[in-house]
Amino acid sequence: MNDAYEPVRNLVRKALLDSGGDWNTAERFCHRRLAEDPVLREQIAQICVEWVIRNVITAEGRRQQQHEADRLREMRETVDRDREIKQTVDEFLKGL
Repeated sequence: MNDAYEPVRNLVRKALLDSGGDWNTAERFCHRRLAEDPVLREQIAQICVEWVIRNVITAEGRRQQQHEADRLREMRETVDRDREIKQTVDEFLKGL
């Protein structure tokens, strides 16, 4: 299976090699290369969009799971509180 992020890795790898490992120079190289190569720029833009979509879907899924867990916890707490109230009322009524 072809690695979807390979174009990004290749760009960064070449930039780091050409810059002698200097991150600032490598970043400038990446920007220059993307400005010069519209096909690569479009390819990497598509990869970025897909990555953002995956992350948003993952974050939304986690948010929904947390919301459901919170809702269930609140429901259990309500049931427990209702049971305690009922037990207290029953004990009070027995004492009368």
